[in-house]
Amino acid sequence: MLFGGESVKLRCFPMIAAGLVLSGCARAAPFEEDDLAQALIETSASARFSEWLPESDIQAVLRSEPLCRTGLSAVTQHREPDGTVRAEFSYAMLTETLTAQKSALAEYAAEWAESVSGYTPAQRVLVAHTRLCAVCDYTETGENIHSAYGALFAGQAVCDGYAEAFLLLCKCAEIPCIFVTGTAAGQAHAWNLVRLGGQWYHVDCAWDDLRQEHGYFLRDDAFMQNDHAWDRSAFPAANGDRFSYQSIAESMCRAPNAENCIE
Repeated sequence: MLFGGESVKLRCFPMIAAGLVLSGCARAAPFEEDDLAQALIETSASARFSEWLPESDIQAVLRSEPLCRTGLSAVTQHREPDGTVRAEFSYAMLTETLTAQKSALAEYAAEWAESVSGYTPAQRVLVAHTRLCAVCDYTETGENIHSAYGALFAGQAVCDGYAEAFLLLCKCAEIPCIFVTGTAAGQAHAWNLVRLGGQWYHVDCAWDDLRQEHGYFLRDDAFMQNDHAWDRSAFPAANGDRFSYQSIAESMCRAPNAENCIE
């Protein structure tokens, strides 16, 4: 049962909340340009557009919309006889399974968002980080380890599963968040950027969970570049200096919120 009812779920993921998850549905004529994010959230088999979708536009959607990432394997495009462009979507599992997972994730995130609605945005980010590290263990074997579903429901994931789950929680809690890909210690890696008070910060839940600390929570570019690398032209600069783990944790321990302390 949702703590806040369907209204919270509708705000987070309107297509799923409205019961419009269309397993494997392709769009029919007459032509009306589709919305890429909506098509992916619906787990559509394809969608039509007036022009080719630039890779940068596709990546922008995948970096900001967690339920568009879930289970997606590839996006391919081809020109139709009428001149429009059809984008076809490949998934890593049966669409029925995937849509069920998306619905479960939407409900989980909406329920969680309602439970933290009384917190400040910075406190929500810390609670999301703490929640994720508490329910998930880093593991390189098992099903769904690359997804938010694996992190939140199976309790096991690798870095991209952590990052997708954190993106999901932040989105539903109305925190601007981005899925980041790059390398860490020379290996392919994924983490997040969040915006608080108009400033961007890095958050690496997977590395913090492995180390049982908050060392990669709300860090700037200068700190992260010591062992992480990413295409800086593709992401906003992270120069935030207002918030830190310590400042947020201390704010949560002050009366009347002492029961919400995070050690």
